[in-house]
Amino acid sequence: MRRLAALSLLCCPLLPLASECPEFAAPPEARLSLVAQRMLINGVPMAVMQIDSPQAPAALLAHYRRVWSAGGEVTEYPVGAWQAIATARAHCFYTFQVKPAGRGASGFLSISDADNGSVRQPSAFPMPGGSQLINDIQHEDAIRNGRTVFLSNALTMESNAIFYRNNLMAQGWNIATERRLNTKRGPGIVFDLQRPPNLAMLTISRSEGRTYVLFNYMDKP
Repeated sequence: MRRLAALSLLCCPLLPLASECPEFAAPPEARLSLVAQRMLINGVPMAVMQIDSPQAPAALLAHYRRVWSAGGEVTEYPVGAWQAIATARAHCFYTFQVKPAGRGASGFLSISDADNGSVRQPSAFPMPGGSQLINDIQHEDAIRNGRTVFLSNALTMESNAIFYRNNLMAQGWNIATERRLNTKRGPGIVFDLQRPPNLAMLTISRSEGRTYVLFNYMDKP
């Protein structure tokens, strides 16, 4: 039976206390693959592993219910089409969410550092007044770094476009192209951005009286 030592070891550069996190046996016949070694979600350090199995989701949930309930409280809850189970050990918070995949199941196991002292605040991203930050996810590894920021506000698309033209250019970004298109949320404006050697894309869309802004950035060494 495989153990999740790989996840514990790989997340250590991001989670300095991860070596103290307990390791748990993986479900039998499971195939593990690293999704994110170094990630910040709204400032919280996290590492994520994908788990695929020929077993049904109920069997994987039963596995983690058994191994986790032996040493602490376990919480279970639905997340849309997924079923999730979670537990905490000292400063380490574990979450496993799973759904059917073919004749088996596919899920994600995440370990986050719940110690408030370890939380790193992301660098400020420009937002118009009154904006609500929905998610700020930073990916870090030895090759490339990336960031996804998602926010909303009550301003028009044009007001947001003016704001970001000014603020992103002030941060050194050049607008390579500006495009109009239809997105899943409705009409949108897309900026293709360059700040050599890096690239980014900013999408502004409107839906149900709110404007949504999605910023995707990736290093390009």
